[in-house]
Amino acid sequence: RLHRAASRDALSGCTACSSPALGYRPLIFLRCRCSLPEFIRHPTMMRSNFFHRMRAATLSAIKHLRANRANKVRPDDPEAVEYESLEPREMLSAAPIAQMIARPLIDANPQATFNTVSGYTPAQIRHGYGFDRALFNNGTIQGDGTGQTIAIIDAYDDTNIINDVTAFDRQFGLAGTDATGVGKFLTRVAPQGKATDPSGGWQMEMALDVEWAHAMAPGAKILLVEAKSASLGNLIAAVDYARRQKGVSAVSMSWGATEFSGLQTLDSHFTSANRQGITFIAAAGDNAGAMLWPAVSSHVLAVGGTTLNLDSAGNYLAGTEAAWSDGGGGTSQYSPKPAFQNGVNSTRFRMTPDVAFNADPATGFAVYSSVPWQGNNGWFRVGGTSAGAPQWASLLAIANQGRALSGKGSLDGFSQVLPAVYHAGGGIATSSFHDITSGSNGNAARAGFDAATGQGTPFSDLVIADLLKV
Repeated sequence: RLHRAASRDALSGCTACSSPALGYRPLIFLRCRCSLPEFIRHPTMMRSNFFHRMRAATLSAIKHLRANRANKVRPDDPEAVEYESLEPREMLSAAPIAQMIARPLIDANPQATFNTVSGYTPAQIRHGYGFDRALFNNGTIQGDGTGQTIAIIDAYDDTNIINDVTAFDRQFGLAGTDATGVGKFLTRVAPQGKATDPSGGWQMEMALDVEWAHAMAPGAKILLVEAKSASLGNLIAAVDYARRQKGVSAVSMSWGATEFSGLQTLDSHFTSANRQGITFIAAAGDNAGAMLWPAVSSHVLAVGGTTLNLDSAGNYLAGTEAAWSDGGGGTSQYSPKPAFQNGVNSTRFRMTPDVAFNADPATGFAVYSSVPWQGNNGWFRVGGTSAGAPQWASLLAIANQGRALSGKGSLDGFSQVLPAVYHAGGGIATSSFHDITSGSNGNAARAGFDAATGQGTPFSDLVIADLLKV
C-alpha cells in the first residue's frame, strides 16, 4: 500500500506527456498516456525526500514478488511478500472524483430593465430549427413530447422556479400559465436534501433548462432533480435518481468539469435503470476547445455551440450559422474512441461535440429568473452550450412520443441515438443536419463532422422522422 502514502505528496505531472496530476490521487505508479510506468518520471517525486525510500522499497517488493512466483510461495507462508495490484489507469478512488466541482455552463446578459425581454423567443427557435414541423399520424398529431418525461439535473435549490416558469409561460403564451398549470408538468425533487447557491448561478441555469425544455416540448413532463451541491458525487447521485424513475426517456446535464483519468469507469451511470431506453445529453462547454465531463463520455450525447441567425419570423438564414468561438469540443485525452466514431475520427480518443445548437449569448435565449445573479434579476438573454442540452432532450422526447405512437420503445442513447447520429445503419441522414462550415472554437468548422459543431444543428422534424426508423 505504498502508493497510498505517496499520494499525499503533490504531483506536478508526467514530464514526457504532461499528464495532469490531481491532488491526492495515487498517480505515481499509474501509466501515463505515454505509457511510461515509472514514478521517477514525475519531477516532484524526484525532488521528494520520500523518493529514495519509495524507490528502494519498490525494487525490493518486485524482487521478492519474482522470487515468490518462482518458488510458488504458499499464501500462508509468513516469509512471503504480499503483492497488492495497483489500480490501472482507468480506475480512480471514488473520493477525489466525488469531491470535484462542476460548474453551470451559462453566459447571461441582464437586460436594461427588469421588464425588458430580449433574445430569441420560443416561437422563433421552434420555427428556425423545425420543431413546429414535427407531426405524427399523417399530420394529425403535433410533436410536443406528450407521454414523455425529461429529467433535468442541476445543483442546489431554486425555490422560485415554479413562479419563474409561470412568468416565462405567460410572456410567451405557453401551456401551464399559472402555478397550478406548471405543477401539472413540473416536478421538483431534492433527494439529498436542499442547499442554496448564494451566487444565483445555478438558479439561472435551472431557469434556462426548465423554461426552454418546456418551450420546445410543451407536452412533456419535466422532472427537475436538484443535487445538494455541485460536487460530482452529488450530481452523479442525482443522475442515478433520475434514471431510475419511471417514464424518464431523456436526461439533460448542462454542467461539466474538466475531464480526468478514469472517467470511463463512470459510464455505467449513463445507462437505463428504469426498463426503458434513456438518452443522456450534456453541454460540451463554454471554454473554446475544452473537453468536459460528462459530455466526453461515450455514453452521452455531447452538444456544442453555434451562432444562430434568424429573421424576425424565425426563418433560418441558410449559410449564416457558424461555430461559436467559445464552444467546447476537441479530442479527449482519456476517453477511448467509441466504435460509432470510426468513420469520422482518425485518433484513438473520443471527439466532441456530437451535435450542436445555438449557444452564443449575442444570439441567446430569453430567460426569466427572479433570483439575483451578478446583482440583477428579471429577464436575461442567455447563451452557453447549456442551452442546447435541454433542447436536444426535448427533441428526443418528441421522437420518443412518435415512437410510442408507432408501438416502439424509447431510444437508448448509447446503442441507438449516438450510432444514428453517425449514420450507422442509415440512422440520421446527413441532410437532416445543418452542416456548419464556418467559424471556429480553436477547431475549424468544415464540411461533415468537426470538433466545433459535430454533425451540425438539427432540422428537428427530419431528425425526429429519422429516429422513428431506428
